[in-house]
Amino acid sequence: MKTDSKVPFSWFPGHMLKAEREIKKRLALIDLTLEIVDARAPLSTRNFRLGALLEGKPRVIVLNKTDLSDPKTTKEWCRSFDAEGIPAVAITKDSKDLNEVLIDVLSRTITDHDHSLSSKYRRFHSIRAMVVGVPNVGKSTIINSLVGQKKAHTGAMPGLTRQQQWVKLNDEIELMDNPGIMIPRIPDEETGLKLGLLAVVTDKVVDLQCLAEYLFSQFRDQLGDKIKNRYELDMTPESIAELLEQIGRRHGILGRGGGVDIEKSAIRLVDDFRQSRLGRISLEVPTGL
Repeated sequence: MKTDSKVPFSWFPGHMLKAEREIKKRLALIDLTLEIVDARAPLSTRNFRLGALLEGKPRVIVLNKTDLSDPKTTKEWCRSFDAEGIPAVAITKDSKDLNEVLIDVLSRTITDHDHSLSSKYRRFHSIRAMVVGVPNVGKSTIINSLVGQKKAHTGAMPGLTRQQQWVKLNDEIELMDNPGIMIPRIPDEETGLKLGLLAVVTDKVVDLQCLAEYLFSQFRDQLGDKIKNRYELDMTPESIAELLEQIGRRHGILGRGGGVDIEKSAIRLVDDFRQSRLGRISLEVPTGL
């Protein structure tokens, strides 16, 4: 997918490199990893460097923000990961049974792993899980929801958690929160656009008009009636330029001289996607669907 605007192909702040080093230092302290991904793009929001970094530790994938993704597609992603031998669970921070679901999958995963080891190497302490993932997928928010109070730092800005911290979930499980670790180089333009839409990379380094163009061009069929209803339009426009112009005119997003402020219209469209005001949309599906 080609666009006229540029997207960032690298965004790797210094504290993320430091976080990688800290993870390596603490591998001996943990039993398994809890990898958080955004359910709207489970592949693009995975950091594939973590596989080598974590040296084969058992892993559970948590598809977060499922209240924003297409329910059917999310179920297919869980089946896809399970078929690869990676336990996967779909949640939101407001899931009523969040504790029970995660405690169950963590316990089953580590029990299966322990049974595969000789008695000499089996675990004789509480389960210690390291929470990992790229920025802004909701790692700290999930931890806070699990413990019922604000233990981990949260915020809308990617990369807010700057250091590791232990959080005791119960007598059986302890969690280690970590800063979000971005891959040093985004592999292709489309992945960069998805990460921009999901605010994994900060808006300071992405072109929001480019994101709006990608969103509309790739998902127009899913968005058609939702866009028409959301922005009170007579019909869904054929092009992103026409859509941004109509959003601006209809909702008074004007600049100097009375012309539409196209950038602010693009911001409005992208923000409405991020907040699920355009409905529950998945940006990618498992291979073969």
